[in-house]
Amino acid sequence: MSTQFPKFKKLHRPAANTQPVPADTVTGYRGLLPDEVLTQWRDTEWCSYGDGFLWFVNPAEYDGILSDWLTDAASCTVFMRRRSAG
Repeated sequence: MSTQFPKFKKLHRPAANTQPVPADTVTGYRGLLPDEVLTQWRDTEWCSYGDGFLWFVNPAEYDGILSDWLTDAASCTVFMRRRSAG
């Protein structure tokens, strides 16, 4: 599988507001998220791009919220979000 992350990072850098991703978190999401996402977490951490427009986030922070929106939230994992309007 090819990845668009290098192009994405070139267009939307620099990474800002970085937060380290524990190694056991990366391991825990292996098989649930694409390897490219896990590599991004390991290499660049959870962070924002494009002056805070796009964020790689900690999925655990969205577990409760996701179930409010979706009836089958158990099959979904949030790993990115965009800046809220306002």
